[in-house]
Amino acid sequence: MSAADSGSETQLPDLDTLDVQSLKALILAKQAELESLKLLIVKLKRMHFGASSEKYDRDLQQLELRLEDLEANQASAELPPTVPATVACKQTAPLKPARRPLPTELPVALQILSITRSGSGDLLNCLGVPNAANRVEKSDDLTVPNSFTTLASPTADANGAFQFTDPNPGDLTKRFYRLAYP
Repeated sequence: MSAADSGSETQLPDLDTLDVQSLKALILAKQAELESLKLLIVKLKRMHFGASSEKYDRDLQQLELRLEDLEANQASAELPPTVPATVACKQTAPLKPARRPLPTELPVALQILSITRSGSGDLLNCLGVPNAANRVEKSDDLTVPNSFTTLASPTADANGAFQFTDPNPGDLTKRFYRLAYP
């Protein structure tokens, strides 16, 4: 068996001149050719033993190369063929398994990702509890017990991200921020 026996490379007709039924037939023929090559490769791999296996090695390599070429050509097609509305209605989208939400009892890591000082104040980029109000607190002196005061409670987006600008950071060289969730 040789690669020439398994089917020769044929030139595609001008796709712009074909009607919808001819395009469908062409696509189905190419898909059938791909499937038959895959099956033939599996069959040859099963026969891959004994003294005559060297003959099959060469055929197997040629078929695998042909299959790779066909799959590459299929993947590099510029535009998928347009499907008429009557056919599109009959097709169903593959069902994607639904992902369950995370359990509410899981701990959430509150993080201040960055602090940028600008003329309008300190800009904090934060991650907190998604879709909830997260407290931004500040302290100017950590040696004083319970010195944190709440600046604001911005609401995070669905991913937990939010920004907060401290409009009065003062002229202090040190200011400490933390996030809290009620």
